[in-house]
Amino acid sequence: GVATTSTATARIGSPVTHIATPAIGETMSSTIALTVASCHPSRQLCNNEMTIPSAPAARLTWIYGVGMLAFSLLTSVLALWLEARFEVTAATIGYFFVYTGLLSLVMRSLLLGPAIERLGEVGAMRLGTVLLAIGLLLYPAAPTVWVLAAIIPLVPIGTALLFPATTSLLSEAATQGELGTTMGVAQTFAGLSRVVAPIVGTIAFQRLGVDAPFLLSGCVVAGVGYVAFRHVRPAPRPAPVP
Repeated sequence: GVATTSTATARIGSPVTHIATPAIGETMSSTIALTVASCHPSRQLCNNEMTIPSAPAARLTWIYGVGMLAFSLLTSVLALWLEARFEVTAATIGYFFVYTGLLSLVMRSLLLGPAIERLGEVGAMRLGTVLLAIGLLLYPAAPTVWVLAAIIPLVPIGTALLFPATTSLLSEAATQGELGTTMGVAQTFAGLSRVVAPIVGTIAFQRLGVDAPFLLSGCVVAGVGYVAFRHVRPAPRPAPVP
């Protein structure tokens, strides 16, 4: 079940490069089976994450998983998009990934700690969703590579704030004795997102236009950003010891 491929110029409103993708039904069946298997033996917790979005751990799991889905949508089509919009080739695309990687390294190694101290984990998570959503939505608006270079930092900075802060909050929200299982469920959702994202991203790229994956991912991050602002609250600070 692999689709045939044909190549055309990838432009907005015109045919785009067709990418060979696995049969969606087969892929989704296998990923669902992996998800169910990973939840064993603590099926009750996994069911709670899926069906009780009001629980703090469930909200954080959705924020983490959807954020990973959006980021994976970006990375899965970035090379195709750069070629379609700016004629970036295999000889020059490495510069974009090095630039993004260096930004992420600097953010996580030097700036993440001070940001957490100043904003708190909830504040860092909220700011991360805002920056990630804005960055994804602005990608299609870049008229030149140099403008894109100014937009790109929003995404690695956003993910550097979002994912570590959400993971930390998730560990605090886990009930006693279920920390490992809770974190495992979150990683299962993240892994599922990484599998689904290339399928959704390439289909959107082909059928809806080269900018569609960025607009889609930006909108879903905005959705979980609303959840982060509306429904996630900082944990109460312990009373000072007299």
